[in-house]
Amino acid sequence: MNKAMPYALLIGLLCSATSALAVDTLDVGQDGRLGRWDSIVEEAKFLGVARDSIWMWPAEAGENLSLRLAERGGMAAGLVTNLDGTLRVPLGTLLYDGDTSTAFDPDQFDAIDRSTPIEIDLGAVFRIDRVRLFPRLDRQNRRRFLQVFRLLTKAESQARYDPAFSFFASTPNVEPVVEKRIDSRDVRYVLIEPSTEREWELAEVEIYGAGDAPVGTYVSRPVRARYPNIVWGKVRYEGGSIENAPATVQTRTGSDRDPEHYFRLDPQAEDGLQRVSREDYQALPDEEKGPIKPNPLWSSWQTVSGGLMRSPGLRRFLQFRVRMASPGAVLRRLVFEFARPPVVSSLLAEISPGVVQPGVETRFTLSMEVRLRPDKGLDPRATGFRFLQVRTAAQITEIERILVDDEEISFSATYVPGEGFDINLWRHIEQTGTFVQIVFRGAVFRDYTRFEVRALDRRDADGQLEEAYQVADERDVDPSLKGTNLVVRFADGNVPLVAQLQGTRLFTPNGDEINDAFALSYALLKIVTEAAVTLEMYDLAGRRVRRAYEGMDGNGSYTLEWDGTDDRNLLVPPGLYLYELRVQADEDSERRWGSVGVAY
Repeated sequence: MNKAMPYALLIGLLCSATSALAVDTLDVGQDGRLGRWDSIVEEAKFLGVARDSIWMWPAEAGENLSLRLAERGGMAAGLVTNLDGTLRVPLGTLLYDGDTSTAFDPDQFDAIDRSTPIEIDLGAVFRIDRVRLFPRLDRQNRRRFLQVFRLLTKAESQARYDPAFSFFASTPNVEPVVEKRIDSRDVRYVLIEPSTEREWELAEVEIYGAGDAPVGTYVSRPVRARYPNIVWGKVRYEGGSIENAPATVQTRTGSDRDPEHYFRLDPQAEDGLQRVSREDYQALPDEEKGPIKPNPLWSSWQTVSGGLMRSPGLRRFLQFRVRMASPGAVLRRLVFEFARPPVVSSLLAEISPGVVQPGVETRFTLSMEVRLRPDKGLDPRATGFRFLQVRTAAQITEIERILVDDEEISFSATYVPGEGFDINLWRHIEQTGTFVQIVFRGAVFRDYTRFEVRALDRRDADGQLEEAYQVADERDVDPSLKGTNLVVRFADGNVPLVAQLQGTRLFTPNGDEINDAFALSYALLKIVTEAAVTLEMYDLAGRRVRRAYEGMDGNGSYTLEWDGTDDRNLLVPPGLYLYELRVQADEDSERRWGSVGVAY
């Protein structure tokens, strides 16, 4: 038996936490069990963090960002340098209060002079593309404008300032209103450096947003679940499904508190390195900082998709990363679900071959080693599984066979185009040491294509159906095969967008249903998002006779056809015609030409 048999993927999320088969949660936010946003933050960049939320400040295209900088905790200050360093002298709100009848005048401040640099902190990082500054524009003050100065910007406090524009003594500014468009850049701090002893004032410094912002990132500290040997599950937010959240969430899991190992350079140590804590490493001078190495007891970052965590289970520690790209986005609560008992104590997997020709159908073997053992303490025994899911962007042609402990078994398969396939093994895998192999055919169209393997188990908990899943760890489980992980690479890294181009050389569009159309087959490779694809037909004089295809396509194999008609749907005269296939992707483009004959 080997035929597609769809089955519902149900996850019982309402099980009582007191049940022997239970789903529980950890959440972050106000009064969250993991803690508040500001209490478990390890790193935050380009976004705001409070106890009850993280957010991106709103920014409309063309908005004067200076007007609300005080709300964001920003300010204007004069930078006074002395023997003790740089002192920031607060300058009040005159530079950004929106009142053009009032002005900042350096002569009114005792601690600064006319050449003191003025720093404006927007309170958050925005993408800006225009700056406008001017004095009061009445008859008495309009000539008190800055003539010789530089304007510079930077995104972070520790970064160096980058020039935006300058007026020199040889080419001074001669207009009261300075309005400059600049290349779009990420900015939090704007620095005005006057180079003059002439009196001047500024009524307003207006800094205009481009309408977007750099991606904001929040990284939590590693947090610990209450129970060992748990299966991580769904991720939700206050609005429901994480798929609808204004953010991307990534997770990684581990067996201790340290996702990375930090090392200090120490000539006295045996290998020249001394392991230190993250905090101690950050305090070291640069010349003493050694390498930062990934902890082998931790998984790599995996993006939550389909509402499910992709990080391996049976690991008690969790770290999560949130990325937000939309100005005005707010995230108040994240909920991470986990289940007990685990599906298996250990699920290891590898795929072979790990190196293939792009777009060429290949026979793959996916090997898995299953371990089930009684858990210590109060946790029940791992329950085993009957279902497998393989998630991949590869194009799957056929599941040829499945072997359990080298014995071929019956199964049913459901193909999920663009996502992989689901397997019903028609038996429950519940013996430790079981060896499972899936032999299938498919084609890979993108370098470093990942195959994610998950074991699923349906369980009854207090009359409710619960389905828990567990993600496989990468490991070399079959020494006879070449492969140690779940990633497939291209044999040649220099891969074009378009490959395996083959077209009909001659066709006869006479309506006899034999060789009636020109067929052009090809493969699209290494496309991240869908690319614009166009096929156009030309005569030998270079005149276009027909646009045969126009659409948006992703990685995969395609066949386009031309029926021999022109733009008026009339058959073209016999002869030789040219075709042009154009592919425009985000980061690359390609054109391919060829010819085809038309005969009657």
